[in-house]
Amino acid sequence: MQAATYFRLQLRHSQSNFVFHLNAEFLNHCFFISLQRGLPAFLSLFDWKGR
Repeated sequence: MQAATYFRLQLRHSQSNFVFHLNAEFLNHCFFISLQRGLPAFLSLFDWKGR
């Protein structure tokens, strides 16, 4: 009984870790995409004000 409970807790823990890892990867991916797309536009805004 004790071992089964422990195993269940471990399983739940690893599942939540996996989901967290996936979410982190997804957020990183979105962040880098928005950086690559947004940074040139952001810099061109400053460039336009500088002229």
